[in-house]
Amino acid sequence: MAERLPDLADVLHAAEDQRARSLAGTPTDDVLVRTRAALAAARRRRTALAVTGAAACLALLAAAVLTWQPRGDVQPADPDPTASMVEVPGVGPLRRATEDEVRGAPPGSALVLWQQASYRETEREPRRAPAVGDLWFLLVDPDGTVLQVAPAPVGYDVLLSWDRPTATAVMATDGGTGSSVVDVLTGRVVGASDEWAGEAARSPDGTREAHVLHDWEEGMSLVVGPVGGADVRLPLPASHCSSAVWLDDTRLVLSCDWDEVARGSELVLVDAATGAELERAALPQDDANVLPSPQQLADGTVVLPTTVRDGDVCRTRVERLDGLERVPLGEVPVGKLTRQLAGTADRLLAAGAPTCWGSTGLGVWSLDTATGDVTEVLPPGPWPDGPFGMIHWVG
Repeated sequence: MAERLPDLADVLHAAEDQRARSLAGTPTDDVLVRTRAALAAARRRRTALAVTGAAACLALLAAAVLTWQPRGDVQPADPDPTASMVEVPGVGPLRRATEDEVRGAPPGSALVLWQQASYRETEREPRRAPAVGDLWFLLVDPDGTVLQVAPAPVGYDVLLSWDRPTATAVMATDGGTGSSVVDVLTGRVVGASDEWAGEAARSPDGTREAHVLHDWEEGMSLVVGPVGGADVRLPLPASHCSSAVWLDDTRLVLSCDWDEVARGSELVLVDAATGAELERAALPQDDANVLPSPQQLADGTVVLPTTVRDGDVCRTRVERLDGLERVPLGEVPVGKLTRQLAGTADRLLAAGAPTCWGSTGLGVWSLDTATGDVTEVLPPGPWPDGPFGMIHWVG
């Protein structure tokens, strides 16, 4: 027989049964109250745990900050040491000096002009025309450390002076009539100067200057005056005297000789205000047949270099002047000095040729006056058969 289709009554009864079953699974009011209470308690516990955990984390972090100390043995990574090395012909790789090292060079340091070039031979003047080659500024400390500063301007081969704080040097051409101010950090000419060789010596307190004046008409005289003020000419204690050196703020020492051959050469101590002679002492014999001249080092020490010869070997003996008494400091293998000594009473720097008559290139040596040990700082060039090497310096 055919299946009966559900009528409207059946549909209504099925819907009522389904709703009843649904209502039977719905929580009562008592169940809802208990459920809400449980949820609230859970939320309170979660909040308490969060607050407690955050406080604990902050406490741990504070303790770590209070107990942390930087490690003294941890240093920043060193830069590549080869990045600041410069190949200087004839010397080898040298570290480039920093600006602070140049401006803050220790007392007694010297600025060296180095050139690895030789004379060009020409038909008219063999070995007289200088070749164009790189010029270098080198910085030499009294302990013998050598640093490369910068290329020097071509055409200037005489160093007259240098000023550490401004990192400038006064340079001239050999035989030229003028001088220029050069930035030694860049090698660029930055101005003109009226300075020339033979600048006056300044007193230890920096207030007065003195020098020996060679006047063809009036003869030689001792010129003393305040820095930037009017000079006073004082008579010399002899017919000929070398440059004056301040022994202290009131006295000058000079090396002098006389026309009388029997009298020889003497050290003379004079009053800087009047030129009056205070004391004199005999000078040692110089085997290079020059008049030994006192020199003042960067620390104020006054020294007397003298050439001594043993056969074909010449050396320079250096003595410190205590008044006019000579105290030996040591010897350096230089037969002919180039300008003045540099350094201090503890460490002397001497530049010159290691032969009796200066027929080779120039080198630089360091003398430890406490031990007498001598160290070659810059090798003498093989001139005239090769490049110059050092061509000038100033302490």
